[in-house]
Amino acid sequence: MTTKRQEREALAKIRKIVEGLGENSYVGTAFSGVFEIAEQNIEDDAAYSPISQLVLARREAQDMRKRADDATAALKEMEEELEAMTGFRDAARRAEFEANTKLTKLVEMAIRQALILQRKANAEYAKQKALEDNGELFDFTDTNLLEEGARACCEVLWKVYGDIPMRSISAICKIADNNQSSCLGLDNQDYLALFGEAFRTAG
Repeated sequence: MTTKRQEREALAKIRKIVEGLGENSYVGTAFSGVFEIAEQNIEDDAAYSPISQLVLARREAQDMRKRADDATAALKEMEEELEAMTGFRDAARRAEFEANTKLTKLVEMAIRQALILQRKANAEYAKQKALEDNGELFDFTDTNLLEEGARACCEVLWKVYGDIPMRSISAICKIADNNQSSCLGLDNQDYLALFGEAFRTAG
């Protein structure tokens, strides 16, 4: 098994070979960002790779989109249940209380997931924009996928809060940009209050 020193020496040799091909070589372009990941692997005893990170980001976006679709379906089902509950007053009141509890939980889940996706989309956009500004290869595909997932969650919020869909999207973007939490969407903040305030002041 090779040591970290041997790994670093091998990496230095490979880097020197690639640099020797010139600034605009095909091989050099393909290796853009690879050396930095390799150095991080050596330091962290890890196995990061551009492909694995891309696959993971896409899976997360697809998973979040599915959850958002399921949430929308659940909301529609609850609306139909409420419309059907027209019998006895006490039964209707109990059903309304249970539905409101479920709806509150559903709305909070949609807010949390939208913020997680939007924060990831912001980070991915900044990363790809930096590559673009440096004249390197860039790809905003993952940014778009993550934003699509966030907007799918906002469809649920729009159906509850009303107005126009863009207002819910603006509120989520505002929170994602301004909130200082490093684990936004996963901590113990009052997300219903956060979104309510952002929604009221959204343009």
